[in-house]
Amino acid sequence: MYVCVCNGLTTRQIESVAGDCSSTGGVYRALGVEPRCGKCIPTIRDTVSAMRLQQPEAFASEPARV
Repeated sequence: MYVCVCNGLTTRQIESVAGDCSSTGGVYRALGVEPRCGKCIPTIRDTVSAMRLQQPEAFASEPARV
């Protein structure tokens, strides 16, 4: 499913990098794009938060920046 129409980003693309990112901005950087209209930010934020809950040991030393 498309999450970001402006950049053509799908759920799978976002999930593929969200586990390695600690913020929404990190997801954009990892995918090599910039936010445009911002309507996708809440969905990306939720995805990053979900990944943090699934892999808490990977983010233990980092503060949440979502």
